[in-house]
Amino acid sequence: MNWWMATTPTAEPILEVARREVDMYLHRLRETNGRPNYGWLRCMYHGLAQQLMRQDLVYYYWYVLLRPDHNYRLISYPYYAKYTKAGDSTFSRHIDINIAAAVHQEKAVNLI
Repeated sequence: MNWWMATTPTAEPILEVARREVDMYLHRLRETNGRPNYGWLRCMYHGLAQQLMRQDLVYYYWYVLLRPDHNYRLISYPYYAKYTKAGDSTFSRHIDINIAAAVHQEKAVNLI
């Protein structure tokens, strides 16, 4: 993923452009019900950085390799981003699937 350090026509690394975009979304982040969001940018589904990452063939290749069936016909759906700073916890505090249904029906078992 060295392409993140490639320069744009303004001689600025793509990574810096992506950081500024994420900072913009962070500026709009608010608490929900008086509780902090732990950096989850729930308003950032279709950011330019997210779109660039989803188009990376190496990123896609790793998704295929990490699946037990190596299925290459995958659907990529948008999901919000997480903004972390040094010292922040990065583990998930929730699971987006029904565990009992996933075990019984084998749904969502190959999510990465």
